[in-house]
Amino acid sequence: MILILSENDDHVGLVTESLKELGADFYVFNPADFPANASLTIAFDRRGISRRLLRTSVRVIDLDQVSAVWVRRPRRPQAAEEVHNEEQRQWIALESREFLDGLWQTMDCLWVPGRPRHTHFRYNKIYHLRLAAKLGFTIPDHTVMTNDPDEILPAYTESCGRMVSKGVYLPASAIRDGEQHVARTHFVHRRDLAAYRSVRFVPTIFQNSIPKKIELRVTVVGSRVFAAAIDSQASR
Repeated sequence: MILILSENDDHVGLVTESLKELGADFYVFNPADFPANASLTIAFDRRGISRRLLRTSVRVIDLDQVSAVWVRRPRRPQAAEEVHNEEQRQWIALESREFLDGLWQTMDCLWVPGRPRHTHFRYNKIYHLRLAAKLGFTIPDHTVMTNDPDEILPAYTESCGRMVSKGVYLPASAIRDGEQHVARTHFVHRRDLAAYRSVRFVPTIFQNSIPKKIELRVTVVGSRVFAAAIDSQASR
């Protein structure tokens, strides 16, 4: 039994089609459905864990039968819509997340690429930069991560006016006129400096802009390396 932790997307669809062809038993579970639209149970007796169950509207999964888990793109737990109080919603989400973290830790099976708690830093650019430098990769000459406005102008000067900003963890997003706008890497123009003091509201990464030819996506599974090139500049 293969458990896939993810929202449904094109990548999951491609994998599940292959699993169907192989006759493999699998189930796609989005943690965002918990606890609002799914229930999870872990029970103990004096010897330890006696059962682990995932129950959704379409299936009951005995988690003891799971031999592998693919952590693709799981969303965080959410409270049911009937819960309107924001403090209660946040508390429910936190409790549910801790419950899931604990439950996943008890499942001694294959995890790809790793347990959610162990892969927490996969989006954290501070960790990425330090590790890249430690491993000998070339990183931008000038990088500042801060929410101190007094750091911004010197950083802009050091970059000779070619500076970009980006989030520390995930891209920033906002809803405007009913549409979601996502801010990924932003080139900092001179006119943007007029609002430089607004950086005090959230820590931000500032670094030299580096023109790129292609992006590489490299996945390592055991001793096998899978690399793909993305011509991300073609659409610019």
